[in-house]
Amino acid sequence: TTYHFNITSCDVNSNCNTTGTRNFTTTVASSSSSSSSSGGTGAPYILPTQVSQKWDSLPAGVLVSKTISSTAIPFTKVSFSLSESASNAELIITALTAKPSSVTAPVDKAYKYVEVQKTNIRDIILNNVAIEFKVTKAWLTNNSFDENSVVLMRWANNAWNVLPTTKT
Repeated sequence: TTYHFNITSCDVNSNCNTTGTRNFTTTVASSSSSSSSSGGTGAPYILPTQVSQKWDSLPAGVLVSKTISSTAIPFTKVSFSLSESASNAELIITALTAKPSSVTAPVDKAYKYVEVQKTNIRDIILNNVAIEFKVTKAWLTNNSFDENSVVLMRWANNAWNVLPTTKT
């Protein structure tokens, strides 16, 4: 039997984080009279492809960050501040398996597509947005892509927009 589950953990301030779906498999015990027994066998660990963060309130001017540790998601950290406070805010970051059909392909090859969903965080009040991300050396090599040419792009107003990108 295969079991699928998510894990949600919250701190005392109700900041919650939910993992992607994980699973494990158990086997049925044999009805023979053998003295050996078998425990459950674990299915391969599946890296989460979505992370989220909820805030009851976000005060204006405070830098907040969400660190992402899943290698399935190319973003490693998202930081921002707001020009005005926000309540019941949420940030959901999802690594997509393919380019969304609603957007055109960028001019250059894309490493990954990531969707960022915001609840009660309007673009107009976002300040000091910084997104840290990684691109594997294997992908750069396999695609003959120069690491100094890597840029982060955002789909907005029906076009890909290059965001200021600094290699660290």
